Amino acid sequence: YGVTLITTDVDVADVLPRGNGNTTAAQNVTSEFQSSFTQQVTLQLPINPEQCRADSERVLQNRPQGTVNCGNITDEVYVRAQEELFQILKEEQDILQFNIGINSFYKLINWTIAGGQDAPPEAFSLPGTSPNQELLYQQVNRTVWTAIPTTVTPVIDPSFEQTASLYIVSSEIDASTQEIGKAALEFRDRYVQMVEDGETQFTVWGEDNPPLFTVDLPVANAHSSALAQEDFVTLFPIIFAFIIVTLYFSFRNFTAIGIAGATLLVAAVWTYGTMGHMGIALNTLNLTVLPLILGVGIDFSIHQITEFANHKREGMSDEEALQISGGYAGFAMFIATVTSSSGLLVMTVSPSLLMAQLGFLSAFGIISVYLLTITFMPALLALAKSSEGMGQKFEPSGFVTSLTRSLSNKRIVVVLLVLVLTGLTAVGSTNLGIEEFGEPALNFPEDDPLRQEHVEGLRGFYDLEDGGKELKTNIVVFEGDNTDLQSHRYIEAIQQEMAAKPNLNLDTSRTLPFLMRTWLTVKGGGPGAVEQLSRDTLATCQPPAGPSPLPGCQPASQAENYPRTRAEIQSELDQMFASPLSTFSALFVAHPNYNISIMTLATTTGSFEDAEAAWNDVWASVDALEDEKPQDLKPAFVGNTATNYLFIEEELPWLSYLGIVSAIVVTLLSIMFTKSIRATLAVVITMGLTSVWWLGVLPSFDIGLAITLMLPAVFITSIGSDYAIHMVWNLLRNPDREEVYGVVGKAVLYSMITTVGAFAIFTQTQNVAASRAMLATVIAIGVIFLATMLIMPIFYPLKEAEDDDLDYVPTTRVSEAPHG
Repeated sequence: YGVTLITTDVDVADVLPRGNGNTTAAQNVTSEFQSSFTQQVTLQLPINPEQCRADSERVLQNRPQGTVNCGNITDEVYVRAQEELFQILKEEQDILQFNIGINSFYKLINWTIAGGQDAPPEAFSLPGTSPNQELLYQQVNRTVWTAIPTTVTPVIDPSFEQTASLYIVSSEIDASTQEIGKAALEFRDRYVQMVEDGETQFTVWGEDNPPLFTVDLPVANAHSSALAQEDFVTLFPIIFAFIIVTLYFSFRNFTAIGIAGATLLVAAVWTYGTMGHMGIALNTLNLTVLPLILGVGIDFSIHQITEFANHKREGMSDEEALQISGGYAGFAMFIATVTSSSGLLVMTVSPSLLMAQLGFLSAFGIISVYLLTITFMPALLALAKSSEGMGQKFEPSGFVTSLTRSLSNKRIVVVLLVLVLTGLTAVGSTNLGIEEFGEPALNFPEDDPLRQEHVEGLRGFYDLEDGGKELKTNIVVFEGDNTDLQSHRYIEAIQQEMAAKPNLNLDTSRTLPFLMRTWLTVKGGGPGAVEQLSRDTLATCQPPAGPSPLPGCQPASQAENYPRTRAEIQSELDQMFASPLSTFSALFVAHPNYNISIMTLATTTGSFEDAEAAWNDVWASVDALEDEKPQDLKPAFVGNTATNYLFIEEELPWLSYLGIVSAIVVTLLSIMFTKSIRATLAVVITMGLTSVWWLGVLPSFDIGLAITLMLPAVFITSIGSDYAIHMVWNLLRNPDREEVYGVVGKAVLYSMITTVGAFAIFTQTQNVAASRAMLATVIAIGVIFLATMLIMPIFYPLKEAEDDDLDYVPTTRVSEAPHG
């Protein structure tokens, strides 16, 4: 039942450090702005000169001569086509009901000319295409470029060949980001098809020149969900078939396979059901719990069933076989469970709420697997009534026995090999970089159409050359009294300071003071806005033919009538939100309290170093103006770049803490239970070398440090300690080393093959971060197996099986002592 309670409604800010001012600001932005920043959808609309000319001749026959400029995105065809697209969008669905684009500004000026605050609501529209209305459109066009060119240009690329159009959710709509993204994706495809079918007036954005998505959060979530479903349908049957085949070769018994599968299924249901009851939403991070349960569950199942089958082969009863396997395999699993869960539970107090939840769920999943393996699985084995067949078909591994004997005879060579591998990988680990986190589009494969759209759209919008770094919009949040004139002056000073920083792009940056100046220009209607402009300028000023407005096309200065007092500023803001400008205003300031405002800015993306540089530039600007900051105004940095830097900077060290705690726990438990220095050294050295080798190999696969490495790190502590302790515990209690290596070695071998194969298939997932985590896990498990096979013969060589072992603890078989 708990599984049915799981939701996917995740607040992105939950990934950031708890208690951090930037995290608080991000959470407040989501709530105070009705999620407009996290729920917007952006389409990039490029020019299409050929279709533009055709549309102009067919639809706009009343245009004055010389006004056609299809190489400029502000041409009338593109403006009207954008408005048509938006009107169709509103009719097609109920979620995205507001638009900010070139067409919106033209509608705003038409409303202004019609009287501004005194105009009827229907005045907020484009003029028609009749001769008289066409003349009015030309007046609107000139007024836009006379009165508010700096308001229009932020949504236009520098060469005027592309525009960005934002579609926003109504505050009355309660829709998840995934629902918003799905609606946008479906509409875009529907619109393009309508153009191709001749159902639209304008044809500039058809199949040969479609609108391009910028991968904002809603679109990213919807697309990720679709890809995850594809992966589930495609990959899981392959993984399932592979596991069955591998387990069959290990057990040669379908009942054993069914019991192992049932244990994994119940563990998964327990874990995700608990997640549902606790109200933890499903997200990209905690999806990794399922592979974790799968990997640890397979390992535990193989060890338990292998030892059970071996003891049945020796003629024991079910009870005797289960007692022996419980004491041998069960103990090793206990150590592995305590070790890995201890490290994971450390994550529950880490800065990020989502990582804390992941640490808890992962620990819960591993503990569930362990408890089921020592209770549920033995019960099924006893009830199955086919244990005799398991024993008859079971055979120890001759391959592992031969390999161990060969390595035992060449221990000096093996020691030298281990030292060489350790030296090489230690050097290799110095090349580890830090992977980027927080850019949604980069989580899709390079050949993914939506990622390619995103890259193409942003390059076009910022006129970036090939090889140039991409830019991504972020915001600076100002929390406090935004009706204070000093706050407005401080915000403008911050904007000027940041404009000089090399890693920040403020070409399209806009602020609350900018919004206020725009409002003061348009609010008065005809007499207040149009007539105050020079009639000569109005008659001659035209929209730009090149990359910027013509000289003289400047906004009217409003410095002399800018409101001064808190009451005046609040009054102007209240009037603004009662006008058509409210759609724009909601992006800049929280209504009605005006306790939060934002400033947009663009930052370079592509690596953690870029994020770090942008982060430093933002806060250097803030520090430089500390003396000018109003006492109650708090700036914060929010967005993909900020998330990238802050999450990695605060959370990545906890990956080390996980490993340190696990290493301490496994050392203490090993020496406590084995009471053997040699056994403890064998376990600790195996795990230590595994970590060094693994980190040293990662750069060769172009994998850097990332929080997604928590998954393979957990495998190193759980499966790594499980392999080693399994071997050591059996070697201590069973004088027949050949039997130990043949039986336990077989379990280790098939556990490695099954888990590596399953995760190798998982690497084909269409989530780049998850795919890299799976590849790192495959490498980790392979390294664990190699380290175990090399180290164990050094401490417990097979050729000395008949020799006295100082660490050997004589133990009576259960068959000889039924009461244990």
